[in-house]
Amino acid sequence: MPSSFPTSTEDPFMPQSLPTTSSPLKELFNSDRKVAFAENFLRHLMEPCEPPSASDPEEFDDEQAEISAFSIETLAFALRFAHLLGDEAAARRMHEDGSCTLVQVPPGRDLVLATADLPRLLPRLSKFVGLRRKEDVRLVARVDASPRGASASERARQHQRFRQTQDEAISFGDPLLAVAADPTAFTSVARTICPAPLKLQPVTRALILELLRITHPESEQRSWRALHDTLPTDDALRRFDGPLLTPAFKAATAAEVAQRLVEYSAACEPKQDRALDRVQGLGPIRPQLDRLLAGFSSWQSGEADWSALNTSALISGPTGCGKTMLARAVAEELGVPLVATSYAECQKAGHLGQMLAALDEVVLEAISKAPCVLFIDEMDSFTSRGTNHQNSEYQRQVINAMLLQLTRLAETQGVMVIAATNHPDVIDPALRRAGRLDLHLRMRYPDRAGISAILRDTLGAPDLNVTQGADLLLGSSGATAVSVARSALGIARQHGRAVTSNDLWHAALEIAPAVATDQLERIAIHEAGHLLAAFSLLPTLPTRVAIGPSGGYIEGADAPLLTENNIRAAITVGLAGRAAEQVMLGSVSSGAGGSEHSDLGVATRLALDAVTKMGLFGGELFWAPVKGDQLVSLPERLRAHVVGILDEGHSAATNLIVENTQSLEFVKNTLLEHRELEADRLQDLASRTFPHSTRLGRRILDTHLKPK
Repeated sequence: MPSSFPTSTEDPFMPQSLPTTSSPLKELFNSDRKVAFAENFLRHLMEPCEPPSASDPEEFDDEQAEISAFSIETLAFALRFAHLLGDEAAARRMHEDGSCTLVQVPPGRDLVLATADLPRLLPRLSKFVGLRRKEDVRLVARVDASPRGASASERARQHQRFRQTQDEAISFGDPLLAVAADPTAFTSVARTICPAPLKLQPVTRALILELLRITHPESEQRSWRALHDTLPTDDALRRFDGPLLTPAFKAATAAEVAQRLVEYSAACEPKQDRALDRVQGLGPIRPQLDRLLAGFSSWQSGEADWSALNTSALISGPTGCGKTMLARAVAEELGVPLVATSYAECQKAGHLGQMLAALDEVVLEAISKAPCVLFIDEMDSFTSRGTNHQNSEYQRQVINAMLLQLTRLAETQGVMVIAATNHPDVIDPALRRAGRLDLHLRMRYPDRAGISAILRDTLGAPDLNVTQGADLLLGSSGATAVSVARSALGIARQHGRAVTSNDLWHAALEIAPAVATDQLERIAIHEAGHLLAAFSLLPTLPTRVAIGPSGGYIEGADAPLLTENNIRAAITVGLAGRAAEQVMLGSVSSGAGGSEHSDLGVATRLALDAVTKMGLFGGELFWAPVKGDQLVSLPERLRAHVVGILDEGHSAATNLIVENTQSLEFVKNTLLEHRELEADRLQDLASRTFPHSTRLGRRILDTHLKPK
């Protein structure tokens, strides 16, 4: 086609007669031959179809592939598919008997295009490369896609038919073109012939320019370089909704097309306010989440290979900390759908076979909707396969199925997997390992600032003073804060006015009653005891401490469990809260014990594991783990050994408190004043309390925790 564009050789984006070294697609295709083949095929598609010759009735009749049937989105797909093949010789080889061409397309819109458009594009491609007779074309083209809304069984049947078709075509010697989003859909037989499936590239600026050269050849007189710079970036085009290409290209000039693309692209951009900012309690895991999202965005823009990224994470944390909200926020930030399921959701489908089918269905749904986020809740229900109980065989098969699904998802581009659990330690280790769930991110309850933000957001009152309500809710979950805010709104509605701080206070009192002064002081003493022991015994300082009506907690007070002394120190820190209550108040509260996750529960498990699983503390050199239901029936000798270790730790903690009551009082008062301390304040508190903590810690270990 003639062009009225200037043809200065100084502008590498100006169109010239093909073959050319300055086409906009040169940077994408890296081959003049590929550029020429792709452009000429596109022009062929835009030409009216010629009816079959009367003298040659065997010639193709593809009247249904008229130009009106090809939208701009279809033409863009055809251009990318032609680039994938490379040249006319490759296109002809695809039609030769015994050939096998496997194409992996991004899941989502491109899979829809492949299903809808390939049946119309392939006859035109055959004719374009000179295969004009029906008997010359035996190409078997199949796409692995199920109709929208298909059931799990229908999806499974479609997937199985797709795999059977591959092997059947190869068995009969027919040329095969198989297209799928999931690389595991290609059979081993097909992968033997075509080991590396071709990957369809995304729409880019260069591709848009090439389309404009062909669709608007005489309407735009401006510099092609300026036009190139006007178009949305490749990253923005990756998030662009494909059907919008057609209305954009309806504009009269290339400049107007570019302007429409910019406007449509801006509308498709994710919101500027970050969804992650609305999730409280992220703390130290926020940088890891940002990197996870940045990697996914880099893949979307074509800058990173999927196999080089972390694409999955296990989120753990206490009930109500916002794990589900986090999954929604990740999907919102990426601008992709969220597909959610849980162990219970799959299990309610029925017996084992139906449960596994339900699990397979949700995985197929995620693959069909990719790019997307797949959220799997209640991962702790997938307990270790080594656990012996009545349903162990059932559980083993369920976990094996989940292992296969996670491996499948890891190989599928565009599906980020986020799993959630309250108890990561009970999940089967094979599920937790990198490659299936790459990262382990621990959420926490929100701090005072986080609770205040939740209250203001839920109340819709950014300027409201929520300090009193937030103080009452310290140590509570984000879900509790939301519930309190909704109750406050209910109080305001009842009185027919805007919500007030007093409404919030009364609502908070209903859920978290104001704690008595002496009870709050006991909580502060308890946590101060933990802090004193941590300051003097642990190699790293805690990162956060908070007290509230529901209790207190310390984060980051962990020791590397490598030696007996480190384990003794950790046990001492765990029992120091109990010791502080006993020394300062003459009694101990239930806060020092209770569940398996309490101070006493954690210390007991640590001592028991050191003896039965680590061969430490004079225990037998034999690995004999003790399950939770066996604790009440421990052999007397083992029980006495563990109790002795705990008594030593409690004795050391008590002596530490007795020798440092003034320091304990100072730490307690600091906690009562501030209610919450972060890492920098804790660093200052430690230096003021124990200027020589290393020497003190060594003396405590030598005096009270010396191995016997």
